[in-house]
Amino acid sequence: MSVRLRLTVQQANEKCIPHVEDLFSLANNFFFFLLIGYFSAKKFNMRKQWLIVIHLLFLQTGMLLSCKGPNQVAQGNVLYVGTPGDYPPLTSYDTATKKFSGRDIDLAIVLGKYLHRNVVFIKTSWPTLQADLSAGKFDIAIGGISVNTERQKHFLFSDHIIEDRKVALMRTGDSAKFTDLQHIDVKGVRIIENRGGTNEKFAREHIRQATIIINEDNQQVFGLLKDSIADVMFTDETEAVYRQQLMPGLFVKRLNDSISPVFYKAIMLPESSIELQTKINRWLKSR
Repeated sequence: MSVRLRLTVQQANEKCIPHVEDLFSLANNFFFFLLIGYFSAKKFNMRKQWLIVIHLLFLQTGMLLSCKGPNQVAQGNVLYVGTPGDYPPLTSYDTATKKFSGRDIDLAIVLGKYLHRNVVFIKTSWPTLQADLSAGKFDIAIGGISVNTERQKHFLFSDHIIEDRKVALMRTGDSAKFTDLQHIDVKGVRIIENRGGTNEKFAREHIRQATIIINEDNQQVFGLLKDSIADVMFTDETEAVYRQQLMPGLFVKRLNDSISPVFYKAIMLPESSIELQTKINRWLKSR
């Protein structure tokens, strides 16, 4: 007798999430032996009472094995991976197929194989990324996530995956005009950023005269930039170069090192996941 549980993204967001299959197998065996006792009873009323006992014990055992606590992801044979899905070439979400793709997605799948855990991707967003990870909606977060001091106060990070830096993305025709940050930060220039990430943070820290426009959809920003709805976007060089390749009318401008120093991207984990962090780092070193 076996019980197979099919996990969905919706289930992954519930308070009670299925635990490892071998623990459920233990519960199933417990149920099986109790069932033998039921059939060995000779009187109907005894069998009826025995059936009630079996049912209650099985439900209680299943609950104990399958729940880790409110809003907590169960540690087992599933690795829940949160990702925004709007940061190609590292993470992309196809609304038609409802599937993720990208370098970091491939990386997470290989990590799952190393850990002997099935990977389930859960879509998050930049504004809710940290809150979702803190709430236990997934085990790790990946997909162009930058390591910074503020995040390090509340989360663990793996060893570095990518070296990156902030650059200015603009139309090719404006590259001679916007030679540096000083010439970008002037009245009348429109800076466009997606909400909630380090791009918006960078713009608000450095822009004093230009107008900052916040767009909710990161995928739309580049089209608005090319169509002259906005003039400049500050983003990571990884993403900027990728977009430039897709849209030849865009130009990548590196900023001064003092304004835009090198930083790193990594896998982000809850503060309590020290053991998982160690395993991930061991795997990264072995690659």
